[in-house]
Amino acid sequence: MSNKSIYREYIEDYINFRIANNYKAASLNTLYDFDDFLYKNCYEKNVLSKEIIDKWDEKRLTETKVGQSLRIRTVRGFCKYLNACGIDAHISTNYVKPEKNMPFVFDRDDMPSFFCGIDKYCLGIRTKHYRYMIPAILKLMYTSGLRIGEACNIKINDIDMENRRIHIRDSKNLKSRYAYISVSTADLLKKYMKKMKSDGLFEIWLFPNSISTNHILKSVVDHYFKKAVKTIGGFEGSHYPVPHSLRHSFTVHIINDWVSSGRDLNELMPYLENQLGHKGLNETMYYYHMVFESYEIIQKKTKDVYPEVKHDEKRMEW
Repeated sequence: MSNKSIYREYIEDYINFRIANNYKAASLNTLYDFDDFLYKNCYEKNVLSKEIIDKWDEKRLTETKVGQSLRIRTVRGFCKYLNACGIDAHISTNYVKPEKNMPFVFDRDDMPSFFCGIDKYCLGIRTKHYRYMIPAILKLMYTSGLRIGEACNIKINDIDMENRRIHIRDSKNLKSRYAYISVSTADLLKKYMKKMKSDGLFEIWLFPNSISTNHILKSVVDHYFKKAVKTIGGFEGSHYPVPHSLRHSFTVHIINDWVSSGRDLNELMPYLENQLGHKGLNETMYYYHMVFESYEIIQKKTKDVYPEVKHDEKRMEW
C-alpha cells in the first residue's frame, strides 16, 4: 500500500508548475509534509474541507510562528491551485503574524575579546586562507557597518586606500555608494591583502572562495560565524548573534558615541545614512530605536531631537 494521500499527484503537479515559474524546489517541500499529514489522518475526501485545513494550520508544539506562517501560506497557495483545477479546497483565513526578534547588539567593551575568540577559532579552519580571511571580513563588517552580501562582493579594484573608502556596487535596492573605513581598518585590510597576495590568491575578489574563482558565499561566512559563536560561548537562550549583528552593533555604537560626546546628530546622521546605504533618515533612526540596548541613552539625550520614529513595514529593508 502506498503511503501517499489521494492528493499526491496534484501536489507534484503544483510543485512542477511553481518551479517552472522560478520558485525554488526547497521552498515547496512543505507540501510533501502536507501530503504526509493527509495520509496519516486517513483523509480521502475529494474536497479539502475547512476542518482539515484548520487542523493543518494549528501551531505545533516546538514550532515558531515564522514556521507556522510558512506552512499556512504554502498550503493556501496549493488550495488556490486546486480551486483553479475545479477541485473544491478551503482557502485558509488563518494568518499568523511572525514575532519580531529583538536584534542582538554586542556590548562595546566585549568586542576585543569576541574578535580574539574569532581569531582563535579560525586558526582551526581547514581551508588555509579562510583562517585569516574570515576574521578580516567580520572585522570589516563591524567597523564599517556593511551588510554581509556587500562585504562578500567587494572586488580588489573597489578599494581606494588613499581616500580610505570602498565602492559598494549594486547593493540592496540596486543602490551603489562609497563606504568609508577607519585608519585601523585600512591597516587591517593592507595586512590582509599583503598576506593574500603572498599566497597567490589575489586576482579579482577581496574575499575569494576556496578555489579563488569567485567571491566567498554569504552562507559560508554565516557557517563559520555560527561555529565560532558556539565555540566562544557565553550567549544564552535564543538571543544570540548572527553576522548581521555586527552591522546593528556598528550603528548603535557609533550613535551612542556621538550622543555621549555631545555631537550634533542633525549634522552627522546623513553621513551614517549614506554609510549604511539606507533610503532616508527615518530608516536609520528606526534601525537604532528598535534595539533595546540603545534606549537608555536615546531616551535621555535625543528625545527632543527625534521624539518619534514612524515605521512603514512595506518600505523597510534590512
